[in-house]
Amino acid sequence: MSAVRDHPRRPPAAQRYVLDQLALRMDWTNSTGFASGFQLAADASVTERTVIRATVWARHPCDCPGKGQCVSHALLRQTRRGRQLRNGLMQASEWLLVDPAAKSQGVR
Repeated sequence: MSAVRDHPRRPPAAQRYVLDQLALRMDWTNSTGFASGFQLAADASVTERTVIRATVWARHPCDCPGKGQCVSHALLRQTRRGRQLRNGLMQASEWLLVDPAAKSQGVR
């Protein structure tokens, strides 16, 4: 959460709040968790479009060429995309928080 707060190109407050709510849904031992756009929108009291903007920013918070391709600066990785199951239920996306401090030290 501090990586987003202290980022020089941080997103607007509503988007930061979405990312905070996503972090709260994570398993703190391995930095992964499941959350749908609908769940995050409800948690943060924002629209699903704001959730999309927040997660897109967290996956690519820099100005590197090839928008969406930069993995070295990402704070968030979507490891599994949510989808609708055959029985009509929705499966939430799976997310992985990426620790920028650990990356710079070669940990992850």
